[in-house]
Amino acid sequence: MASMKYPDTREKKAGTRKKKAGKRGPKPKWTMSTVKPLLARMVEGNSLLDVCRERAISYGSVWQAIHADDEMAEMYARTKNDYVHARVAEMDEIARTEPDVQRARLRCDNIKWESARVAPKAYGDRTMVAGDPDNPLRVEYASVPRADDPETWARMVAEQRGGKRG
Repeated sequence: MASMKYPDTREKKAGTRKKKAGKRGPKPKWTMSTVKPLLARMVEGNSLLDVCRERAISYGSVWQAIHADDEMAEMYARTKNDYVHARVAEMDEIARTEPDVQRARLRCDNIKWESARVAPKAYGDRTMVAGDPDNPLRVEYASVPRADDPETWARMVAEQRGGKRG
């Protein structure tokens, strides 16, 4: 049988590649004016992921654009804080309107968990193990008189009471 020679499919001529017909257009250029409407929806209590889904926008591209620009990143941080406050305010509405008590409790617990992670200063558990910048630990050393010296004890007690003896 004669051997057939098949063309190498990897070699393509320049300009013969067809563009795929699809819904995608050029990548949007994310500027402050294009990101502001997305962040405005976050203040209403929607996550950035939900906002991107409802507008059919790539979450990853928005995320990269926000963190590539310092001004956008700062605005996103402020918006995230407002988002958490809106979600916490939503808990009261859930408690009043949700007919199933267990479902209401679960939804509120989820909001509390998210709030503690996103805004720990406002809604986190305050377990103080070590000092933080706002409330540093102070270590003070004081000399304590011996227990067998009643005069020294009397003087210390008087100093603590404001100099009054008795």
